[in-house]
Amino acid sequence: MDSAQLMDRVDAASFRMITLLLQEGGPLPLGEIQARTGLSRKTFLKYLDEFNELLDQEGLGAQLSLEGEVLRLQAGRSFQLAALLGTLLRRSLRFRILEAIWSQQVFSIQSLATRFQISEATLNRQLLGLNQLLEEFGLVIQNGRLRGSELQIRYLAFRLLQEISLPADVLNLQQQAAFVEFQTALQGLTQKDLGLDLALWWSLAQIRQRFQYGESEFLGLYQEHPTFQQLKQCLLPLDMEERELKLLFAFLVGQGLLSSREMERVLAFGGPIQDKVTELLQALKELGVSPHGPGPILDELGRLASQVYFFKGGVATGDGERKLQSYIQLQPQSWLMVDVAGSLALRLVAGEDSRFLAFEWDFIQILDYLGDLKQVPQRVAVDSHRSALVLARMVRTLKQYLQHNRLIEVEAYQEGMDYSLVVTDAAWRTYSYQTTYLLQNDLLGYDLEMIRELLQTDRIL
Repeated sequence: MDSAQLMDRVDAASFRMITLLLQEGGPLPLGEIQARTGLSRKTFLKYLDEFNELLDQEGLGAQLSLEGEVLRLQAGRSFQLAALLGTLLRRSLRFRILEAIWSQQVFSIQSLATRFQISEATLNRQLLGLNQLLEEFGLVIQNGRLRGSELQIRYLAFRLLQEISLPADVLNLQQQAAFVEFQTALQGLTQKDLGLDLALWWSLAQIRQRFQYGESEFLGLYQEHPTFQQLKQCLLPLDMEERELKLLFAFLVGQGLLSSREMERVLAFGGPIQDKVTELLQALKELGVSPHGPGPILDELGRLASQVYFFKGGVATGDGERKLQSYIQLQPQSWLMVDVAGSLALRLVAGEDSRFLAFEWDFIQILDYLGDLKQVPQRVAVDSHRSALVLARMVRTLKQYLQHNRLIEVEAYQEGMDYSLVVTDAAWRTYSYQTTYLLQNDLLGYDLEMIRELLQTDRIL
């Protein structure tokens, strides 16, 4: 789910406009903004002042300025994308309807329409749109209820609240005596710093635990787990129902909130989570960067595998894409690592899954932590029917262009050698079992870009 899909059309376009400017790290031409947000020039100009007024009223620390045909974002230190996202979602009818539905067990069309002062026809259109978004979570709004796994309902609500909540928003929750007692009881099992996550999950539990719901099949396998049994003992004084304990266990494991020692016990237990971690470790080993023994990498792999096992769906805000763009801009030689991280993320979810970019970013951090990828350098050959001087110049040019990546070796073509790619201007020559790039004439700047793109997108490396 893209969070902008919960917003009104103009707010969604405005949010995408902000994220685009953040990704680029500088101004963008108005024409490009229009093309990528779907706003006409007239609509954009109409709402620019209104959007700036909203930014000012909410004290978000940012303004948009149009200088000729160029749009610039002026963001101060106090600007937070989560604060903007929260402002736009909380004034969105679709989000407020969804929040109202997950906060009650049963509703009627009449009462909900009256609450939001809209017609029943408008409400039904909103519910239809919501059901399309909820499909990836395995949820559906039907006959006055939000139907599906209780774990999935809480996960959906948690993910949305996680994206828009600021420390000040949950400060009151964290200071409540009941939450303090709850958090204290978990101290032996969890990490020291739980951030806002535990407070948000606890607040949702206070609402949803009053409702009737069935148990998830995914939780049964781990109810005999030593960590789950210890969780029961820790929370015994709070008289928490076992069905609530199972949901909490899945949350703590899937969000990576368990201590390193407890995550190690989870993985030692066996089952599908351990199987997935073993698969990921084998993939890392093939890259020559596998971790040795327990530690932060094993904890992170356990979190990723647990999240995929327990939960479906995700919420994309554009933040994952922004991190990737920034990483590539700061480290131009990192495209190979990004490509490898993407292939590892595909072992968890499909490329169109809302969580794919987040998982790809997780793997970039894992690879970065483990160090350089120890892959065998790939060989690229250059061949020419013209003079040896021309061939030498083309080899030198391609070497200089690709010199940022030491995993690529460029040389003059030698018959009988195996190459990842052969660059040639001799269309009539054949290169058995070799991928080739045919030059139309000389080796030009356009060709250099195409060769680099070919190495990336075709996963020759």
